[in-house]
Amino acid sequence: MVIDGVTGLLAEPDDVKSMVSAIDRVLASDELRHRMGAAGREHVINKFSYEKIAQSIISYMTGMN
Repeated sequence: MVIDGVTGLLAEPDDVKSMVSAIDRVLASDELRHRMGAAGREHVINKFSYEKIAQSIISYMTGMN
């Protein structure tokens, strides 16, 4: 899941200019690429790690009682 401006850039569907603009922004800035890459990695680790998924399943299963 992309968080616009944080973990990536979103472009309007079927809008080539919007997509080109987002790609140009990323290509033009090493800092932006590294910041978004790090934020994306952190987001995935926090939301989708085995531990988080296991916790969600356990929470769901214990709530079924």
